Amino acid sequence: MNRGLTVVVTVLVVVLIAVGVFLFLFIFPPLFEAPTGNLALETVHEGLNTPVALSFAPDGRIFYNELQAGSVRIIKDGSVLPAPFVALDVVGRNEMGLLGIALDPNFGTEPFVYVFYTYQDATGTFNRISRFSASGDVAGSEEVLLDRLPANSFHNSGRLGFGPDDLLYASLGDTGDADQAQDSQTLPGKILRMHRDGVQPGDNPFSSSYTYLLGIRNVFGFDFAPDGTLFFTENGPFGNDEVNLGLRGENYGWPVVQGADPDPRFVPPLAVFTPAIAPTGLAFYTGDRLGPTHSQAAFFGSWNFGRLYRLVENASADPSFRTELVLDPGIGGVLDVVDAPDGYLYVSFPDRIARVILEPVSSMAPVPGALVIVMREAWFARPS
Repeated sequence: MNRGLTVVVTVLVVVLIAVGVFLFLFIFPPLFEAPTGNLALETVHEGLNTPVALSFAPDGRIFYNELQAGSVRIIKDGSVLPAPFVALDVVGRNEMGLLGIALDPNFGTEPFVYVFYTYQDATGTFNRISRFSASGDVAGSEEVLLDRLPANSFHNSGRLGFGPDDLLYASLGDTGDADQAQDSQTLPGKILRMHRDGVQPGDNPFSSSYTYLLGIRNVFGFDFAPDGTLFFTENGPFGNDEVNLGLRGENYGWPVVQGADPDPRFVPPLAVFTPAIAPTGLAFYTGDRLGPTHSQAAFFGSWNFGRLYRLVENASADPSFRTELVLDPGIGGVLDVVDAPDGYLYVSFPDRIARVILEPVSSMAPVPGALVIVMREAWFARPS
């Protein structure tokens, strides 16, 4: 009888284990889905000089800025061309230099390269937004779009990008004068919006102003989601770094508030980091080479720790967000993150440009950056 009872118990245990495995794998896949691979970095080109910002041409060329050297360079067919696309006389120290770059959304027929850079003349130091027509791999003459923007050793920001409306957006930090961030009629501490020729749009939210939104300190990354929504990273003072939803005409509180402050006058952040991570480039990944888990997600970098994070939305009736650490390669601070036309996500570091790849499970090794390490338990509500 004891032997018979043992057999029955053994069978029941096996059945329960089998049922548990079935439930784990098939009934609850959203909660317990096994990963199909691990994110890793593949170097595209190294030995570079601070490639602070990248932009891709439709033919696959990579245009990138050398922050302090002031040159726009091109990677073509896997090699950096010996001559720069253009070399600018920039003030290249601290957070000044050749900061932002964007290619015209109609680059095939209107081959303009837009740049944001710091320069000096007899009257002082300023920031400027210009564009150059591309003749092959060489720039034509400069067309200045917005000139004599305030500049400072720090907090220039200087990111450029095109919105779904085909207008040019530019971030300008508070340039060391925090109070200006709350004045919609001055430009520091804002994300700006303009036509491709630099003309001020008549439908901007503030009359006779380039201001699209205000109350920012030092934005080093922004991008538009596939549905047209603007997201941006923000660097706080000694912590309270943020990821924000960029709403037209809204105020993000700097310097009155920072971080997750409940003041109803200001838009709260989607995520907050303390201690500081110094968030940098941000991009929405629209490709298919990293698997369905990552498609349509926002990725952003950290300068302080050289990490790549993913912003995850809780798709419910009351949407909220959290952040996940997905890569920690330990090769220096992240400068820019870009969704590329070849279906990969590209990341730049002080000495290289790399792309994010998906390694199959069979080749996964115990290296830093294991997929989906939750860094924040709390969910942040999406601003309405």
